[in-house]
Amino acid sequence: MKKFHLALSLCAVLCLSAQADEKSSATDVSKSKDSNTQSLGVIEVTSDSSTPSTVDDVKINTRNATLVKDVFRDIPGVYVGGTNGMNQKIYMRGVSDRGLNITIDGAKQNGNTFHHNADLLIDPDLIKAVEVDVGARSVVNGSGALGGSVAFKTVDASDLLEEGQDIGAKLKVGYTSNNEGYSQSAMLYGRAFDSLDMLAAFKHYGYGFGESGNGKPTGGDGNDINYLLKAGYSFLDFHKISLSTEHMQYKGLYPLRAEFGSWLNGQLDNRKYERDTHTIKYTYNPSDLLELDITGYYTKHQRIGSTSTNVKWGVETKGGKIGAKSKFETGDLAHTLRYGFDYYRSENYVKPGNLRPEKVDNYSFYIEDAMRYGGLTVTPGVRYERHELKTYNGRGAN
Repeated sequence: MKKFHLALSLCAVLCLSAQADEKSSATDVSKSKDSNTQSLGVIEVTSDSSTPSTVDDVKINTRNATLVKDVFRDIPGVYVGGTNGMNQKIYMRGVSDRGLNITIDGAKQNGNTFHHNADLLIDPDLIKAVEVDVGARSVVNGSGALGGSVAFKTVDASDLLEEGQDIGAKLKVGYTSNNEGYSQSAMLYGRAFDSLDMLAAFKHYGYGFGESGNGKPTGGDGNDINYLLKAGYSFLDFHKISLSTEHMQYKGLYPLRAEFGSWLNGQLDNRKYERDTHTIKYTYNPSDLLELDITGYYTKHQRIGSTSTNVKWGVETKGGKIGAKSKFETGDLAHTLRYGFDYYRSENYVKPGNLRPEKVDNYSFYIEDAMRYGGLTVTPGVRYERHELKTYNGRGAN
């Protein structure tokens, strides 16, 4: 937390202004001072680096982002590499996304299908907001948050509808010159009975190999397809139930080691990488004393290595979490109390055969209180976590 007091600088500017007036009208000094001098209070400029960075929909839309790196490019300590969706990776203070807790609408994204592949598949056009917390400063971040956490939130119909509007649509086309990419997307959203909102979105993005600074080909030659379907029902003033299903797919000609930049010769192959995420969410928010969020989800990441062999590497994650937040004050202290329970199970597979399956069960409880006094915030927290790994279904020497 940094504070700067600018009162001295303002007084200096006003004094210079008064001196200039005195030189131009020396015959009536007292009148000049009375008519031009004003007394201002202290102006405080505050920079707060202790809270998570939030990227809102305005910033996302104005950047015309095609990859996640276009969204994160000005967040300190965060870097996203990759020239296409097949190899984009998030790094936070040098820690890769396999050491970060990444969620989409509360659904945990576990998906290490191949070490040269991306672990995250998401279309920036569908993002409403992103909350980035750099560093493991909070016990709420969840399992795997060694370097921090990234929470994506996708758009809802209620975010797009204006006051008194019941239906709307959004059509978008785009073109990128370096890789001759063309994108087309359509979104339809509406509200019925003042309590039911629905959204349907579809996008296609086709592109070829781009050209790097030294004139060599880079990226991939592919077609990205994704869709999002969401529905929400509000009832009894403070209750809401939401359902969503999302599919994201990259398909085309890509290098085996996609993150190696322009090393393409002899490594190109037709492959496909896809993600499916389904969520159900219940929220209850009667006041600042209680904001309850219950989420259940299923996510599958799957990579098809070659269309000729049709070998599939995949990770399925099922989980749920109950989280609550309470805001209150005790004397001069302002409290933000967070508490809840998390559980998920991840299982990998290699088809056909599936000879070396692994399974992880993880559950945890946490409680944290961010106590604020003036410009100082202290956040004590406790988290209990149990992590169980079962390899080879309990068989074999490993």
